[in-house]
Amino acid sequence: MSTSAVAANKVKVFDLLGRPVPQGWVTEEAGDPVTDPAAAMAYLHEHLYGGLSPLGATVRPAATRGTAWRSWSRS
Repeated sequence: MSTSAVAANKVKVFDLLGRPVPQGWVTEEAGDPVTDPAAAMAYLHEHLYGGLSPLGATVRPAATRGTAWRSWSRS
């Protein structure tokens, strides 16, 4: 089981097939999504920053499902 949004080998399959990586699987240094399969593989294996998105990531990276639920339940 992986604690990332997707296993790294799934990104590798998209690279081998030449298909764009779905948004939200891989991010660059600034947190922007990477959809180019070759660039995604580079972020996984060559770059110091960027890589697989964590499981449960949202548009706001610091927000988790737990904090979103707590803020909703208090209103």
